[in-house]
Formats: sequence, structure tokens, C-alpha cells
Amino acid sequence: MNWPEKLGVPVLIIHGENDREVPASEALTFAKKLAALRKPYELIVYEGDGHEAARNRHDRDSKIAAWFNRYKH
Repeated sequence: MNWPEKLGVPVLIIHGENDREVPASEALTFAKKLAALRKPYELIVYEGDGHEAARNRHDRDSKIAAWFNRYKH
């Protein structure tokens, strides 16, 4: 949240809309900061899901795997 300008790699942000540990608004704020800096990122917010997006684990895991495959060196 406090140092998006220091990131040198693409960032995948996955968040559950009903996360009781970290509000989804924090993920949105961070995504806005990355966008303003033109940093590559993707934001996925799972509606009705909580911390770890466990209800959508299959979709979440496939998106994580695809992300790493897309950006592997």
C-alpha cells in the first residue's frame, strides 16, 4: 500500500468482497495506485467471498497458475 512505485514485477491482487480481516477497499486502493503509476496488475474481487477467496478456490488457483505462466521468465 505504501510503496507501489518500488514494485518491479506484475502484481496479481485477489480479494474476497466480504473479507473480514482486510477490507476489499484496500485492494481497490492499491490497484488504483498501481494504475496511476502504470504498473502492470490485475485485480480480481470475488463477490460474497471472504479471506483467501476459499469459496472460489478452483477459479482462484487457476487464475494464479495462469498468471505465473504468463509472466514466467
